Amino acid sequence: MRTLLLAALTGAAALAAPAYADVIQLTPADDWLAVINGEHLPPGTTVVLHGGTYLTPDDVLLNIGHVGTAEAPVTIMAAPGETPVITRNTFGSFDDYFTNLEHNVINMRGAQHVVLQGLEVTGGNWGIRIGAKTDWAFSTFELPMGDILRPAHHVTIRGCHIHHTHNTALSANFRGEVYDSIDIIENEIHHAGRWGESIYLGNYDGSVTQGIVKNSRVVRNYLHDNVWENSWYQDPAGPYYHGTAIQLKDGCYNNLIAQNVMHYTFYPAVLVSGAKSVFGDETAPDWGRNVIERNVVWQISKVPGDLTGQGMQVAADAIVRGNIVYAPQPFYTSDHQTLCGDLEIVGNTFIGSTDLLIDTLQIASVPSFPILVANNALYRGPNYPVAITGPGSVSSLVTITGNVTILDLAAALADAPALDFFPVAGSPLIGAANLLHALDVDFNGTVMGGDATVGAYAYDAAGNPGWKVAEGPTIATAVVRAGGLGNPTGFQSSSDPVLGHRWNAAVDVSSPGALGSVLALGLGGPTWGIVLGPDVIGELLVLPPLVFDFAQGSHSIDMPVDPLLLGAQISVQAAVPALTGTRLNNAIDLHLGDY
Repeated sequence: MRTLLLAALTGAAALAAPAYADVIQLTPADDWLAVINGEHLPPGTTVVLHGGTYLTPDDVLLNIGHVGTAEAPVTIMAAPGETPVITRNTFGSFDDYFTNLEHNVINMRGAQHVVLQGLEVTGGNWGIRIGAKTDWAFSTFELPMGDILRPAHHVTIRGCHIHHTHNTALSANFRGEVYDSIDIIENEIHHAGRWGESIYLGNYDGSVTQGIVKNSRVVRNYLHDNVWENSWYQDPAGPYYHGTAIQLKDGCYNNLIAQNVMHYTFYPAVLVSGAKSVFGDETAPDWGRNVIERNVVWQISKVPGDLTGQGMQVAADAIVRGNIVYAPQPFYTSDHQTLCGDLEIVGNTFIGSTDLLIDTLQIASVPSFPILVANNALYRGPNYPVAITGPGSVSSLVTITGNVTILDLAAALADAPALDFFPVAGSPLIGAANLLHALDVDFNGTVMGGDATVGAYAYDAAGNPGWKVAEGPTIATAVVRAGGLGNPTGFQSSSDPVLGHRWNAAVDVSSPGALGSVLALGLGGPTWGIVLGPDVIGELLVLPPLVFDFAQGSHSIDMPVDPLLLGAQISVQAAVPALTGTRLNNAIDLHLGDY
């Protein structure tokens, strides 16, 4: 059977590639709007946009409002290795930002189980705006936003580049709407207009019309240089520097904000209110606190002489752990749209400014609910031994344990001004943590395993084994790609393809008669639509020459160390041979990165 599989796969290039209705290939010269605009694409459709500029006419509202299913989402994606640019010239007036969706580059009204992948989005008013399908007339401003006909949920924005919009880059924030499972993963976002907000989730107006985002993920995004100098922040009342990278409004719950890289954001890079709302959602079975972990933030402002700025501002109902923040005021909590409290602030590295008398970790309001502050590495300056301050810091509801206030930065960390926050030998952070509140994994994802180092890293005498914080990380990605025949999606990545590290993946081999699993690394690149014959079920999605890896479902492959391969793309497909034939699974397109 192994011989049959190898012969079938290596001979695949000679076979014709039939077209299937479920995979639609488009270029800017095609009538692409007729395909992607609207809500008519059936579940399982994949639209592949090839490189070029896709310009929406001024009088057309682009709404990607299709409805897929969990098993068969609708996917609109870039052709591997190509860059489709979605844009429009008009962006409306300053006061038109909320009422006329026609000026947004992409609307996603009523989208369900829809994936946007690898697109470049620029120009227009808002970049991507997610919301429910309603009966609201878009030409007038009324509240509430009309009767909801179909909510938006299970929307994924992955690997996109959103920039130079004239308003918020990406949002799910209409009033009165509840958004479930909005995943924003591995995107680069910069130069957002008006208030300079990269990602805006939820809406708060103090009433039952607020918007709620729940069970969603904002993970591994690169968010930087938020404010666009030629955009609307220079309004008659301005300039108004806002510039939040990730904003999560009151009432949004059970969301994950993790492994994002953020710098030059002006306002708090992460601004999170509480997870309890006027809707009483904390009684819902899926309610949970928001988790903010393993993010890095530095250098809030580029304005000469501007030393103000908070790295993170979190009010309530959140776990904040394993983050690195290098900012004038790294962390701040107070009453904001909700009462302060129900916080765990654990295992972070917070490096403050020595230029202003700004607190490193400030609890500005007396909390109404408990707060745990544990195992954080804190620096305010060589003459400031107290870094946890504010009226709330002396409250009986606040537990402070295992933290270390650094006085000599060079004796504690490798080179903080150069963004190297790893502990050095002899650092006062080593061995000082309260193990009752130890992290499970550190900033790098290293299992702590009883390591008692304070801050975001586990100590390693050999030095930092992971990514060194820097501008412009090349984000390693592993993106599942199914074929037009609907190959089973039993092939999943369990780690990221980072240069010099091991990439791990698993294949479902539970089917009767399965003899194991095979990964085919298609060095010739990705493809669609190649059928191998009666003994092989499914569609070949990679091109020869092929390199094979055999296992019993669990695969572990060393990624190359060569920096010349940074950004390289490799397509991998799984196959499960059995006595009755071979089943081809989905492919995973790997983008080799350093983070």
